[in-house]
Amino acid sequence: MARITVVVFTLFITFGQRYTIGAATGGRGAVQPLEMLFIACSLILWLAMACRPSKSAARYIWWPTVGPLFSLLLVMPFLGVLMGGYDLRTLYSYVVVLVPVSILVLGQAARRYGVDLRPAAFAAIIAHGLYGIGQMLYRLGLMPEAAWAWAVQRDAQSQAVFGDSYLVSGRSTGLFLNANEFGIWSVLALVFGAVYLRGSYRMISVLLGILGVISSQSRTASVVLALLAAGFLMAMLTIPRLAKRALPPLFMTLGFVALLTFLGMASRLVEIEAIARLSSGLEVLTQGVQADTDLASRYSVWSRAVQFTTEHPFGTLGPPQVKFDGGSLDSQFVSLYVQGSVVLVLAYLLALFGPYLLIRRGVPHARAIALMTGTFAVFSYTALPLDSTMGSSLLWVAVALSISWWADETQISSEDHDSTIARSGPLPLPNSRASSW
Repeated sequence: MARITVVVFTLFITFGQRYTIGAATGGRGAVQPLEMLFIACSLILWLAMACRPSKSAARYIWWPTVGPLFSLLLVMPFLGVLMGGYDLRTLYSYVVVLVPVSILVLGQAARRYGVDLRPAAFAAIIAHGLYGIGQMLYRLGLMPEAAWAWAVQRDAQSQAVFGDSYLVSGRSTGLFLNANEFGIWSVLALVFGAVYLRGSYRMISVLLGILGVISSQSRTASVVLALLAAGFLMAMLTIPRLAKRALPPLFMTLGFVALLTFLGMASRLVEIEAIARLSSGLEVLTQGVQADTDLASRYSVWSRAVQFTTEHPFGTLGPPQVKFDGGSLDSQFVSLYVQGSVVLVLAYLLALFGPYLLIRRGVPHARAIALMTGTFAVFSYTALPLDSTMGSSLLWVAVALSISWWADETQISSEDHDSTIARSGPLPLPNSRASSW
């Protein structure tokens, strides 16, 4: 059952948004059958493991991190329905919580039954990355029209299910329907590949992550990529071992770019629209919000949202987009504020700072998880990363892997857990049958 669930999970994070059923579900627009199937399989796994319970240190991490946020996101919509403000179907918003929890359950089951989640994540990274590159090459005229016409038609059909606002033709979306979601995924794929994968798998994931950010033309993703690059360069200057490992692929990349420039092909790979988007984003720093029409319209929507909250001092409780008709919120912070006021925003901030607790507890690769939640924090200003169950899935895979490794090394009982959680320093990663990943 664990292996079946891994297969379903792979299909979900790859094709979940491409196979949908149109339905009014509290602003989400459609039901994703693969998403529901994955949740159902994870529920069966959880019930199977509940019959043979084992004590795990992971339960001591739940409440100081994501526990309050997930609990509020389950309770508030239910209260909204109970008070008559929402239809029962709006409880579909529970997937925002159920998908991450299902991934964590799958991680626990995979560790118990000797299944590795990393090949599933890598397969999805390959699928989204190559499809995004294909979309970019088609726009640049480097892909024969006859060879990619089926993909263009399929993109339009998939996006039409969610409405005209999802129709995207000038930016790569991967197998997502939204270019910004592809940007989030690409940044997470870069970090995930660099930390959790090995050898050629790592290099391929990092390369596809960078190309995904470029082809998605997401300015927020570009900012995060620039911050990661700056941090990586600083780390190279202070950690000789890291520099020794990173310099060969860096020189190979620079050499490849130089070759393309010499052959006159570099200019053909640069999209004018992408440069225009980045330029308008940079002009905001000197000319203010009005320099970019997209950002100006978002500020206008956010202002209306703040005014809207005066009518709902405790929040809308249910999905805010059902009651707020002033435009798309396009900000996780604003969306959570409209739904649950300051309480829900504080719970979200607690979850974003959760990796620092993991670092103190000695959880493997907790700093990489901190980079991912930092990515979430930056995207939360202009996007809805938490609401994107597919786009954010690599973060939860990373958490599931690290927590399962840590819990394996700290098999503790309730009597001595206080002394165990006080230990410091990273724990060694356990041996795995798929250690090459």
